[in-house]
Amino acid sequence: MKKKNIIIIVGVIIVVITVILIISHFFGAPATSQKDPLDLIQKNEMVEIEIADPEDTQQGTRKPLDWTILAELTTYQDTLRTPFEKAFYVRIDNKTGEKIGRPYFNAKNETVQNNTLVDACQNILFLQTLIKKETVGALSNAALATYTDLDADDVLTNFYLAINGYFNLLPDAEPNYCNPSSTLTRAEFLALLTRASTPVTELTVNADFEKLVGKSEYNIYAQESEKFGYLNTSDSSINEKTYTGTISKAEVIYALISKYFPNELANADLTDIEKLISLPDVKNGGDIAEEQGFAGKTYGKSYELVWAINNPDEGLPTPLYRAIMIAADHGIIDRKSETNWDSGVTKAEAIELLIHTVSKNIETKSDVEDSIPDQDNNSEMDDSLGWVENPVHPAYRSEYGTFDIGLDEAGLTREEDLEDGWLGFTQVIHEDGTSHLVCNLDNSIYYHGELLPSGSTYSGTEKDRELALKEAADALKGAKDYLEKLEQDTEEHN
Repeated sequence: MKKKNIIIIVGVIIVVITVILIISHFFGAPATSQKDPLDLIQKNEMVEIEIADPEDTQQGTRKPLDWTILAELTTYQDTLRTPFEKAFYVRIDNKTGEKIGRPYFNAKNETVQNNTLVDACQNILFLQTLIKKETVGALSNAALATYTDLDADDVLTNFYLAINGYFNLLPDAEPNYCNPSSTLTRAEFLALLTRASTPVTELTVNADFEKLVGKSEYNIYAQESEKFGYLNTSDSSINEKTYTGTISKAEVIYALISKYFPNELANADLTDIEKLISLPDVKNGGDIAEEQGFAGKTYGKSYELVWAINNPDEGLPTPLYRAIMIAADHGIIDRKSETNWDSGVTKAEAIELLIHTVSKNIETKSDVEDSIPDQDNNSEMDDSLGWVENPVHPAYRSEYGTFDIGLDEAGLTREEDLEDGWLGFTQVIHEDGTSHLVCNLDNSIYYHGELLPSGSTYSGTEKDRELALKEAADALKGAKDYLEKLEQDTEEHN
């Protein structure tokens, strides 16, 4: 009798072990790591998605998520805003009281008080200043003076958190923490995507969205960007369990490519890209939802992501794979290194990926894009603003084209103005030897005897103002011919 009982017990144990192994194999992890995910999927219920957060730490009390027009923000005025604005040549217009400077230029070189980080990044002048070594150092130092939880040696993390603080993208914590190692939730990243690209305006809560994800101060922003997410409302895969969970790097990249490169995401032929780019931890897993029976189910994409994360060797769902390969092709992420696509993303990393993405999407292309500071790839940062490398200049932008006679060639970069935080001026020389100045910051024109922003007086030779304006207009009209001749001369030289 005892022997029969022992046989029965052993048989039960074998059956239990077999079930555990099946579940473990299906999800690529011990069955105890999640609360019956197979059972939840079979019942078509919501599942939690476990993302690696190796250093996720939170300090202090998170500040409220306010939304204020950029020019009206006063947070961290002395430690962050003043040095930030000095680095980007921001000043107050004496006539209008408005802020003028590179964070307030949009793609058309218009001054916008309610500007966004994305719109600023669409302006070459802003990007060229952003990538200068001096700017990176100044912003890192400003962040160190503002927050107590930063490492002085981690310059680029400090740099990106200074940008977050200045543009008021995601909240910091009281009393003076920015929580650099804290990973973002899907709610936070979707809100970041909206706040970085949308001028401050009145938004109202979408009741259907709130019903799905629950109440949160992030909702009015996240609801505007959820359509770009891999998990979204179409199958309720963004819900009260996934919304507040850590977002993976693959999802962040997907959302950015979906927003800024939608045509490529949908239509690009990856054949040539796959020949040039090899990412060690990225593999096309095909239609996982169809193969595993998740297709068409409510929460289907969340089931698919759970499966992919727990079976990384089997590859990613094709849409995520495409997004990562397109990002690598554009240089948004490194083309050869491991992506760590299944890990969490910190605040600094998210802002870095955002800036890399929008700089590649800029309407006016420039070599400046390849010099955006990269935490993983320590690319050399451009340290020049010469006229050959910097053909786009607000003082000389017109329907006829753009050109820049050079900041230094005319010898008019005034030391006293640089000390006061000004970029300096471009001198326009006339045929009779007289001149006038054009401020490289806001396009203001100064003539003999007129007061400059620094308080000094321009001592150029006196000239009739009306004639000077006419000559300046003629110079703009000749810009197209100038560029064509320059291009022709370059081709002949080569």
